[in-house]
Amino acid sequence: MENTENSATNVLIVDDDPETLELLKRLLSSKGYNVTLESNPLSALDRIKNNRFAVLLTDIAMPEASGLELLKAVMDSNRATQVILMTGYSTMDKVMDAYALGAADYLFKPFGELDEVVEAVENAAYRYGRWFNAIKKALSFAARAASSTRE
Repeated sequence: MENTENSATNVLIVDDDPETLELLKRLLSSKGYNVTLESNPLSALDRIKNNRFAVLLTDIAMPEASGLELLKAVMDSNRATQVILMTGYSTMDKVMDAYALGAADYLFKPFGELDEVVEAVENAAYRYGRWFNAIKKALSFAARAASSTRE
């Protein structure tokens, strides 16, 4: 798995709208995030499987696969990754389904305030860091326990 150094700053943005991708890349790069862009959700699935991202910021409605499908893939492969869904239109049922599937946040487009996007990513990256550290500690405890039983 790649992108392990400073993985709390790695953000994957998936949207079929090139203007949204560029806007978010400029915004988040200016805040110190390492941003990877994908316009094709199927290519994004490969990136998710082969790289470590703190945050996945994805549109819901895309031609090849939905953001909800990407959310499910993240929950299957790297549950610590925080997923923020974006949409231009939604219903209360879709919002609740997204949270039930494990979404960290839900943003509506067009973005009213870009600070809202930055805040959502900052919060998600913080949660990722907490989970990542907890996982490392748990693995360390397990390794120590295993080595003490061998002695």
